[in-house]
Amino acid sequence: MDYRVLGDKVLVRRDPEYQQEGGLLLPSDVKKAPRVGEVISIGEEVARVGLGERVVFHEYAGHFLKADQDLDETDLIVMREDEILAVEDITPLGGGGVG
Repeated sequence: MDYRVLGDKVLVRRDPEYQQEGGLLLPSDVKKAPRVGEVISIGEEVARVGLGERVVFHEYAGHFLKADQDLDETDLIVMREDEILAVEDITPLGGGGVG
C-alpha cells in the first residue's frame, strides 16, 4: 500500500538493523538510542528534508504503520518534520564544510 503524507509530516522507512528482533532483550541504554531511516514521502509543508535522505529520530517519534509484504515487513513511521533529530550529511570530509 502506498501512502501520501500531508502537511508537515514525513514518512520514514526504518533501517532493518535498527529494529528490535522478536524475543531479543536489549540493554536499556540501547533501547533508548536514536533510530535511523530513509525518507520515502514528504508532505507539502516539509522544507528541510528531502526524499531519499537518511534521518535520525528518537525511538518514540511518530506513529508506526506496518508495510506491505513486498517491503519485507519493514516498519514505516509517520512523524512531524520537527521530530527528526538530524539528516545524514553526505558531504565528503574536508570539502564544503563551514569554516
